[in-house]
Amino acid sequence: MKSILLIALMMASAMAFFNPVNEEMVEDLKLSATTWTPMEVAQNPLAKKDSFEVLALLGSKHFESNLDRVVVHQTNGNIPESFSTLEKWPECILPIQNQQFCGADWAFVAVEILSERLCISTNGTQKAMLSVNDILSCDEKDWGCSGGYPDRAWDFMTDEGVVTEECFSFDSKDGHKIQCQFQNECVNGKDVEYKKYYSTQYNSFSSEQSIQKELITNGPVQTEFQVYSDFLNYGNGIYQHTKGGKLGFYSAKIVGWGIDNDTPYWLAATVFGEEWGEKGYFRIIRGNNECNFESSTLAGNIDTYRL
Repeated sequence: MKSILLIALMMASAMAFFNPVNEEMVEDLKLSATTWTPMEVAQNPLAKKDSFEVLALLGSKHFESNLDRVVVHQTNGNIPESFSTLEKWPECILPIQNQQFCGADWAFVAVEILSERLCISTNGTQKAMLSVNDILSCDEKDWGCSGGYPDRAWDFMTDEGVVTEECFSFDSKDGHKIQCQFQNECVNGKDVEYKKYYSTQYNSFSSEQSIQKELITNGPVQTEFQVYSDFLNYGNGIYQHTKGGKLGFYSAKIVGWGIDNDTPYWLAATVFGEEWGEKGYFRIIRGNNECNFESSTLAGNIDTYRL
């Protein structure tokens, strides 16, 4: 009996120690972070999850950029000091999503970007939130809410296509996997149109300037970056890794860039929900590949020939 109790106490202690959202980390960051401010634990929605649930949200598996698909955009120095896709295409950029207890960031971001690029490429005449569950349940090369590779999400959308959220809604909020729907009929009823949307082959981008040119030209871009424990405590400002160990990789949606107090930054969206960070967004220092943020980017366009 004593041994069982001891094991339970050790497990509880380990969970508390490894929980990345905690008071000790926040207090340390208040003293050491120079360009950003941590979020108070009581305000951080990630604090409502246990340490295992928080770590499970980091669903992206690290991928190596395909050199055959790296695009070098010619910018001719014509890059503005700041830019936001939210301002250029306000009717097309989706609100912040919430992955709940599912490690689906790798798929969510890909689906969001293809949805937004559908709207952008058709000048707002076609709008549809595409189905993340289509990827989570039917992509047999990945693991649904247990994680996956961002490039495989784009390969799936190129080869298999995805239906709309209205047709197959996100129902994996507790982390379980939904059965793939093989019949040409919407899960949410026969009255909803069954239609597949496809991506073109994805591209990667070779530099800060290429990412910027891609944003201006085609819309948001997906990135996968290294997450350290301090990042999950982010509240506002321009994030730079300050302290804490590596936890895994996470996918985010780059939506713009700018400069604040002479510090250049990227603006990116999470799928943590609007209560985290700057209403679901965060800024991260730009130009030095902070946390691998600039070296693992990718995006495809809507395949207009198959609309």
